[in-house]
This record gives sequence, structure tokens and C-alpha cells, in this order.
Amino acid sequence: RVSLGQHLFTVIFFFLFAEPLLSLYGTEFAADGVYPLRVLLAGQLVNLAFGPVGNLMYMTGMENQALKLSVYQMILTVIGFLTLVPSFGLAGAAWTISASVVFINLAEFYVARKEMGLRWSDARYWRWIVPASVSVAVGIALNQFGPAHVGVALLGAYVLLLYALFHVLSFAQGIHDDDRDLFLNLRAQLLSARLGAHCLCEVSSQ
Repeated sequence: RVSLGQHLFTVIFFFLFAEPLLSLYGTEFAADGVYPLRVLLAGQLVNLAFGPVGNLMYMTGMENQALKLSVYQMILTVIGFLTLVPSFGLAGAAWTISASVVFINLAEFYVARKEMGLRWSDARYWRWIVPASVSVAVGIALNQFGPAHVGVALLGAYVLLLYALFHVLSFAQGIHDDDRDLFLNLRAQLLSARLGAHCLCEVSSQ
């Protein structure tokens, strides 16, 4: 859940601050790239929402179905590039990539649900609504009322502020058992490593 939350935060930040981020490479680059970037981010948001369902298929004996769907995705992508890119350029490429991402996730989830009864979501993920909504609202306010020119330093401050806000609100709602187990395991590993290093130092000194 922590890792997914970080990915969600990254998508939110890049979506809200696409223009100042791309403006670091020039105003013309930003003008051409903001819309395609947001289309690609929308596709990645769908990819994030469905999780690693493709990897799950490969690990549970559904390699043939997953491979077939990958071939269909490749065909869809090629058709999209041939038809959309000549007419719409970079935006057409972005739409093609996002459409292929949406297709493969929906198709893989359909097969996994049919074969294994896989569920799309869990009640605990509803806890992301408040942190995500507040982060989006603050990000929009920074865009609207902040300085007209946003440089690297200010973007760094924005990302730290929104990152802290997102995760403080997320953990304020309570830590899930999976996250607690992860932190406890990490702490145990660190303590074990420290103990091993201490014993090694004692043996060396003798």
C-alpha cells in the first residue's frame, strides 16, 4: 500500500505541475508536451489502479493467456501509431500508448477474475480518497495563486510539501496490518544487521 501510495502521489504531482516541469526544457517543449504528458499519466493511473495483474497471471499458470493478450496489445499499438500519429503527432502517440495500457489491464483483469475470482479493489484503498483530494486541492491552489514562474527550487519545495501532506493524512487514518508487518520486518532486519556488525567487530578486536 505504501508503494502504491507513492506512485499515486507521483501521478498527481506530474499531472498538476506538467507545464512548469516541462518548461524547464523550454516553453516550446512545454507547449507541445503538456497535453500528451497528461494523457500518458491518465493511462498510468489506470495501470496503477489495476496493479501487477499481468505479473500475477505469469506466476499462476496463465502464461498463454497473458502472452496472447500481449500480442493483441502490440497489434493495437501498431495500428494506433499508423493511424493516429500521422494526423495528431505526439498527442496521437500518447493516446495510442494510453489506450494500449487501458486495454491490457482490462483484458488481463477480466481473465484473472474469470479464472481466479480476483477482486479489483479492497476497502482499505478508499482511505486514499482524502489524502489524494487534499493534495490535488493544494496543488491546484499552488498553481493558481503561486508565483507565475516556477523554477527547480520551488518545484522541489512543492513536491516535498505535497508528499508530506499526502502521507501524513494517509497515515493519520491508521496504518494497515500489511504496512505494520512491513515496517516491523524492516526494523528486525536492521537490528539483525547491526547485531551482526557488532559481533563481527568484537571478533575482530579479539
